[in-house]
Amino acid sequence: MIPNADPEQTDQGKFLIVGFNEDPHYRTSNRTWKLINTETLLIEGTLPFNNDPSYVISLGNNLYFTASFVNNKWIIEMQHAEMGSKVVSETKLLYSFDYDVNLTYFKKQGQNVFLKLNRGDLGTTLYVSNQSLENFYALYESKNYFDFPVMNESFLVIKSNQELKLIEISEDLNMITTSDVAKDFLDKVTYAEITNERVVVLENRLKVKEIGLAEMKTLIKTKSDSPIESTTTATKFQDISLTSTSSLEEGIDSIPVENFPKLKHMLPHYWFLATGSSENLFSIGAMTQFSDPMDLNILNVSALTYPSVNKYGGSVNYFHKFSTISDQWVATASYNKEYSKTQFSEKLNDTAETTFGSYYQVLLQRWVVVPGVFFGQSKVNDFLSRSKIDKVGVSAVVIYEANSFDDYFQKLHFQTRLGHDKPKAFESYINSQSKLLAQARFNERLVGGIQTAYSKLLKENIRGGTTYGGGTTDISNIRWHEFYGLPYSNAYGNEIFNFRLHLDWNFWNVYRGSGFVPVFLKEAHLVVGREMLTADRIFLAGKRFDNKMIQSFFAGPVLKTNLFYYVPTDIEMIFSTIKRPDSGSVNQVELNIKVSSF
Repeated sequence: MIPNADPEQTDQGKFLIVGFNEDPHYRTSNRTWKLINTETLLIEGTLPFNNDPSYVISLGNNLYFTASFVNNKWIIEMQHAEMGSKVVSETKLLYSFDYDVNLTYFKKQGQNVFLKLNRGDLGTTLYVSNQSLENFYALYESKNYFDFPVMNESFLVIKSNQELKLIEISEDLNMITTSDVAKDFLDKVTYAEITNERVVVLENRLKVKEIGLAEMKTLIKTKSDSPIESTTTATKFQDISLTSTSSLEEGIDSIPVENFPKLKHMLPHYWFLATGSSENLFSIGAMTQFSDPMDLNILNVSALTYPSVNKYGGSVNYFHKFSTISDQWVATASYNKEYSKTQFSEKLNDTAETTFGSYYQVLLQRWVVVPGVFFGQSKVNDFLSRSKIDKVGVSAVVIYEANSFDDYFQKLHFQTRLGHDKPKAFESYINSQSKLLAQARFNERLVGGIQTAYSKLLKENIRGGTTYGGGTTDISNIRWHEFYGLPYSNAYGNEIFNFRLHLDWNFWNVYRGSGFVPVFLKEAHLVVGREMLTADRIFLAGKRFDNKMIQSFFAGPVLKTNLFYYVPTDIEMIFSTIKRPDSGSVNQVELNIKVSSF
């Protein structure tokens, strides 16, 4: 979605106009602005505005103000767009800004239009006008950056250098009143969306709350240390030195078009140290991500070394969006080379897998359905057998994400795969896998959820392909069947089922960083839970258990961070106690580092 895109309600009161960034060639097809039905949240059409605007304001009667960046400068136009036919019948250029002027805000509030212009060293000015856009009045100007988390047609709060100012605007736009706001105001309200009927605010921790307009004004004007001393000043009309014209003949077609993407667009944002911390075989290496600015091509790369066995592995994952057709259609290609070692065999497990596939994202309000297809080949050399397996199949993902922080049902993620595996030296079989993650929020700091997965290889012989369990998804590996305290590949066979129930308590909102130290601490959590796992074979405490179930209790702190101020990373220190099927228990403490980017 375009940054600062301005959703505006249309004439019928049924639609929102929302900007989508779909076209890799700088959206030259003008497929950007969509009509969203407010009742169904589905796209019901496209408005083909001229000059691909970054801001759109609806005036009613099929008239729109648009602001576009054309020929290296900003312009404001009035366009007449028929919603039924989706045709722009008339375009009139109102203002053309100088090359050194940057428009950073353009929005209608009530009967007023607000516009923010930056002139480099001269500073930034916020203006207000009525819907004719004939005269502009300067509300606030500064050479420092400022923002306005609260805005209404008659008042707004300006934030600049930790100072807060309340500006009240008279109805005839000839007088403003400026007063101070308590510095702790933004601890209570981080953003406010104000209409004639209600005020919806985001409090700290992005918690949604609805209050009345009078209550909002009282909250703004409440100062804890002393009464507010207001100063009333008359605002004179200021000429903002715009050039008006009625045509766009000034060389719009002469804009040079750069091929996209280029190699320079694919430079990595970071390099990240990767270690395998929950396996029987230690690994260490590095990983990074290459991507263009619009994320049309993404390449994730990791390189691992296994020092104790003098082996090398890693992975390459490539994603390409067919944006000329649809951003939701993606092609994938991946290669993964991995080594592991069980506690009960000296044999070094060696797996190499190459996969190609494609998927399409179907957007259904807060639900996303992703059907896909895949094919590839894996080469397996483990303690059970040595084989080359050709694979082909279909997959599906169903995702639900809550719209607000305090929704009870936070997320659901269901993933399934059904494939046909054909080993070179063994009988072919059906391979089915399913995984479910669900999470609910009980209060501001406490969430809980379940995670379960089931895999079944429809064959009798345990050779010629095996499903593994144990371990956890960490910085360099993704595990389908997770289990704290049980090393990966210590559970294996043709059938595995695991289930995890957990509670997650956010006991400390840190949100701290320090200078050049490349760690930003966000939150500290305490996680507790129970889990179980069944498999054809489980190796635990030096003994093999066939067709048994193990249960475990786990607890420990989780530190949520941004490493290198860019990579979202969870650092876990988990204590687990596993009940053995015969008697006794196995206790273990493990460190896990999880990166959401990979």
